[in-house]
Amino acid sequence: MQKKTISLAIHPFFWIFAAIIGFLNSFSLAGTLLWVAIIFISVLFHEFGHALAALTYGKKPRIELVAFGGVTFYDGSNLSFLKQFVIVLCGPLFGFLLFLAASVLLQFEAVQATRFVEFLLILRLVNLFWTVLNLMPILPLDGGHLLRIVLEAIFGYKGMRYSQFAGFIFALALSIFFFLNQSFLIGAIFFLFAFQCYDVWRKSKAFTAEDQSQGLQSLLQKAQEEILKGNQSEAIAMLEEILQKSHKGVIFLKATEYLALLNARLEEWPKVYNLLRPQVGQLSLESLCMLHQAAFLEKDYEVVEKISGKCFQDFPSVELAVRSAYACGYLQKTHAAVGWLQAALQMGLTNAKEIVEHPSLESIRDEEEFKEFVRSHL
Repeated sequence: MQKKTISLAIHPFFWIFAAIIGFLNSFSLAGTLLWVAIIFISVLFHEFGHALAALTYGKKPRIELVAFGGVTFYDGSNLSFLKQFVIVLCGPLFGFLLFLAASVLLQFEAVQATRFVEFLLILRLVNLFWTVLNLMPILPLDGGHLLRIVLEAIFGYKGMRYSQFAGFIFALALSIFFFLNQSFLIGAIFFLFAFQCYDVWRKSKAFTAEDQSQGLQSLLQKAQEEILKGNQSEAIAMLEEILQKSHKGVIFLKATEYLALLNARLEEWPKVYNLLRPQVGQLSLESLCMLHQAAFLEKDYEVVEKISGKCFQDFPSVELAVRSAYACGYLQKTHAAVGWLQAALQMGLTNAKEIVEHPSLESIRDEEEFKEFVRSHL
């Protein structure tokens, strides 16, 4: 029987941010070290709450301490909503137990007479603050995850969207409250939470029941890991398997975009086009720019012309402007073609004479606007 263990990884930025927080609260080396120790113990204890609960349910938990706290991952098949709820709740519960332990120790006169009292006072304050904050119904805090689990149990996959919207409203209300009371730092933090919840809620319109599949989530994660390792063939096989097993949703879209990226690296542009063209309204900006090139090579000039403005706005380049001009030339849209040629010149086009002789511009070569452009710039 395999021994159950909890793995731990600590990123360097955890120590850096803990030291910054410690220094801002103490302005001394000794105080900074004290705060770093307290933050380390508090965050680790909190994450052990999650991890021990996951271990109880037969999972393989992994704790990572990162810049702004900690994260607990666990592998395995999907859990019931009740078990998920318990795992999430155990984090704040362990933090509250640490607060209670510090409070009890501070009642002893023998402890109060030692230098250990400062450590306990800060430990109690930190864990009370973090427990209360973490139970607020705002994702990605534990309180937000608890609300998400409850709503998903009631409404299915739509519960995720409902929890994000509820978190947005709650965080925005708290942000306004703290701003009005001139607590600008806390207000800014809750405003960021509100923005994050709103952004996820907006993007989650594409979220479907298929996105709840633990198998698809795990397969996408493995494909991402293979991409990072440079194992393109293995990643392609995994991504194609995802597309066979799903037909819509966030996971499907992500797998499509990753697969298109890998095929673009192989210069398999027809495959890139066939993957991205049906998803044109949902693509990320990077994928939209890939489609721009693939659609041009596949002679779908209508798509090129349609997405040129958005692509150029976010990723301006001479190549994109020239490609857009060619597409508009093929479509006999003189004004648009000239506009893209002017944009290319502004971006630093050096071979303008060669560009205007391209066959794509033949159909507009006798148009007065095009002639005027040639006379003015060449």
